[in-house]
Amino acid sequence: MLKQRNWLAVLSGLLFVPVAQAGTVQDAASNYEVPTYELGVMSVQGEDLLLAESDQGDTAVNAHIGASYFRTEQSPMQSLYAYNQVDAWGTTEGTHAFTFTATDLIGVETQKYLGDSRGLNLYGGLELGVTKAGENAASGDLAVGVGAGYGRMVDARFVAQAAAIFSALERPATAEDLLRVAEVLGQRSEYGIWYPFDADLQFFSAVAESIGDLNGADAFIVSKVLDTPLYNISSRNVGWELGLRVYNGMGDLFADESGSTTSMAQFFSYGKLLDDTTGITITQTLAMGLADGGTQTLTSAVPTVGEGSMALGLELDFNKDHSYNWSTTAGLDVSMDMPADSDATTSWALSAQTNRSMDELLVVSLFASAGQTLGSEDLNWTLGAAFMYLVF
Repeated sequence: MLKQRNWLAVLSGLLFVPVAQAGTVQDAASNYEVPTYELGVMSVQGEDLLLAESDQGDTAVNAHIGASYFRTEQSPMQSLYAYNQVDAWGTTEGTHAFTFTATDLIGVETQKYLGDSRGLNLYGGLELGVTKAGENAASGDLAVGVGAGYGRMVDARFVAQAAAIFSALERPATAEDLLRVAEVLGQRSEYGIWYPFDADLQFFSAVAESIGDLNGADAFIVSKVLDTPLYNISSRNVGWELGLRVYNGMGDLFADESGSTTSMAQFFSYGKLLDDTTGITITQTLAMGLADGGTQTLTSAVPTVGEGSMALGLELDFNKDHSYNWSTTAGLDVSMDMPADSDATTSWALSAQTNRSMDELLVVSLFASAGQTLGSEDLNWTLGAAFMYLVF
């Protein structure tokens, strides 16, 4: 059994720990796969199930009942998100008889990798909404998205968290050790669904099992690494991906002329770890409006920049974890809007922030940003500081 640690020493040690073995996080991140999990929840709601109220002599009775179901699945080869929300309302407001309104919203979104979890992939999404109010005719709208891509950029932050845990426990770790623990860390949301009353107990038990041979003080250290602002662990984006998607939104499906909005989006992302604690991410996006004639009221609006218009974006992000309690991020964002009926405009924005835990109770942040539209004399900027002191 590991020897008991003095609690004050444990708290102090949480703040200044050495970075894990050089190259270990990089090695593990290059082989990191997104966690595998599946969640499904169904609920019934009665928000104001039955409510009677009177205002200046006018009495009304209102009722509501709804049901929802969502399911999400993720594995290295496929992701799936599906949901269905049904609601029914009734009211006597303005009349002596109930008037009913019902809506149903159904959606599904999936991305499938073919042959390799970082290779060719296909995307599809659909959302359908229908509503009926009293004696009025039913109405509904539809949104559809399809696309294809190649490659994959993943955020291996869970690997960095695993490295922080091993360092705080003063234990050596191989890349295989980090990947094993990172898999459990990435499944944490699943525990909240399957164990609603003791999710943390079940989760930390699984983490302890993946690490092996933990005592009470060790479990306390793991919790501190994951759940307190004393640890500032940035993203660890690795890999690259390129994709193209087309979205189409149709207005009232039950009308004679529903109209539609169509847009196309192209994107490219690249992430690289310069070392175990330093990373850069480059993101490029291009959006083009192909048609702009539909109005959606129930489904998610199709992203559009206007028919015949284009928008180009380029982002460069940098992050550095100086230690587990001190991190710095910086970013440059350049965008160009090219409307179909006016001149193009280009703007830029630059930002930086550093967060540091000064001791076991005080967290300090410094941040700055600046931005400007080319051709304008005005420079927008901010400069500030923030802190958080843990009283108890």
